[in-house]
Amino acid sequence: MNTLSDHEKVKFIHKNFYQLYSTDFTHASELTQWAVETSVHNKWKEEEAYANQDWGVITYLSGQYENVLPKYFRARDLFDSLNHKGGLAAVNNEMAVFYHKQKDLDKALACLDTSEKLAREINDLTALGTSLGHRGSFLAIRGKFTEAKPFYEEVYRIRVQTKDSIGLGYALNDLAEIATNENKLEQALKYIDQSTAIRQKLGDAQGIAINYINKGENYFKFGQHEKAALWMQKCLERSLAIGFTDLSRHTYDYLAKTYKAMGNYKKAFEWQERAIVFNDSLFNADRTRVIQEMQTKYETEKKEQQITLLNSENQLKQATIERNYFLIGGLIALMCVTILGFYLWRYRDQQKQKAILQEQKERLREAQLGAVIDSQEKERKRFASDLHDGMGQLISALQLNINSIRQQNNVDKRDTLFENSEQILTDIHGEIRNIAFNLMPPVLIKEGL
Repeated sequence: MNTLSDHEKVKFIHKNFYQLYSTDFTHASELTQWAVETSVHNKWKEEEAYANQDWGVITYLSGQYENVLPKYFRARDLFDSLNHKGGLAAVNNEMAVFYHKQKDLDKALACLDTSEKLAREINDLTALGTSLGHRGSFLAIRGKFTEAKPFYEEVYRIRVQTKDSIGLGYALNDLAEIATNENKLEQALKYIDQSTAIRQKLGDAQGIAINYINKGENYFKFGQHEKAALWMQKCLERSLAIGFTDLSRHTYDYLAKTYKAMGNYKKAFEWQERAIVFNDSLFNADRTRVIQEMQTKYETEKKEQQITLLNSENQLKQATIERNYFLIGGLIALMCVTILGFYLWRYRDQQKQKAILQEQKERLREAQLGAVIDSQEKERKRFASDLHDGMGQLISALQLNINSIRQQNNVDKRDTLFENSEQILTDIHGEIRNIAFNLMPPVLIKEGL
């Protein structure tokens, strides 16, 4: 990239985006953000649209769901202004995945309808294959594997026809899912291995991690829990290395579930604890990021207020200079008139300043109201996260302890488990107290709505 111009770099990032983010999420996020800023600065609308789409994808995969849609909407609006049907088809496919993740099936299917229609109009087989693949996936998630199978098979034919190695890696995984549902474990594993071989040649670290968890889940479904745990741990190593937080979170939970199925409650408890620590670290990182964003916003507003104040002071100084010139020129001939005029001017100036001050107070009040409302919405998200990541994880850990106590014959170990359960109950009590305290933040008591 060092040999390319900025325009060529932006295009290079989009063209190779899958390879970039499948290797390193953090670096890919930095590159797409730079591509967006550079495109905006140079008014490259098409490049800005694709860069926003890519930035939305990496934001989604990193688990920052609240920041995804604004990027997709910006990309869609730009593509629409350019009448770029290929871009509209692509971004609607990505939006469908996001809406489905948020359990909004109607919006997800509406996006797929738009994408498929546009792709067929311009004969864009890549976008069409993606759209059909998503339809099959949505059906499979709901257990409708028979209905999903024709979609998956058509996608496979499209990927072979277009020699799309990346898409073929996904299509083979979809076919593996169908084989699993048909109780054909060996056929499913064969499809996954074929997909892995392709992704290894592409250097697709993200895709390989997904294949590992797919293989582990297949072994789990057919009761081969030892093999399942082995492949899941391989997946976890890769997903953590590239920053694939959504997959890491899923794998932690599945490992706990796998060891529980094996009857190894000690290991299950250990993996559950790791999952709790991992989710806590994600929550703390999100909270830090929100605080930084609020701080940046505050500093920006503060600087704007300082600029406004300086401009007001400059205007006053300029007016004072003009007034002095006028007084000097007419002091001898029009002393009385000038003095009267001076007092009139001062009175009007004071009224003007009062009006400006009142206007600033009103703006500040509106800003405070907006900040409180925005804070309330963020607090709701935080309460939900507290309940899910705090209380939910502790209750799961307590349940594992109780199951272990039931099956433990050693009195000392049962006592240890019992004491540990008491500590978890204490932690649950503390978590409830923290949540109750957070429900009444000091700013509302001090400032009011």
